[in-house]
Amino acid sequence: MAAQGLKQGMIVWITASDPRGNAKRRPVVIVTADHQIAVGRQIVGVAVTTTFPDPPPADHVPLPWDPTRRSVTRLRRRSAAVCTWLVPFEPDAVDEIGGHVPAGTLLQIIEKLAVP
Repeated sequence: MAAQGLKQGMIVWITASDPRGNAKRRPVVIVTADHQIAVGRQIVGVAVTTTFPDPPPADHVPLPWDPTRRSVTRLRRRSAAVCTWLVPFEPDAVDEIGGHVPAGTLLQIIEKLAVP
């Protein structure tokens, strides 16, 4: 995948490890600013999970979803961005491009990144 086609707020599918080191194909939300996405540079995303309690923990931002993938995110299951689970990756690690998160939701994610 060319870095030029990637943008902040996009959901991309990559193979990434969870905090325990188990690698699997999963969606991540790109949080790297558009002007910092360049060929040969790592991109940073936050992992998306489908396993979280209700209400979600403070470091989770619920994402729009629809079982028929008609949501802007194209996620089919109840999902949340985990803002403490940063995933650095190379542009060529992208297996698939999904949808994108709405601007307000992206802002919530970015604000949670700034909170220690």
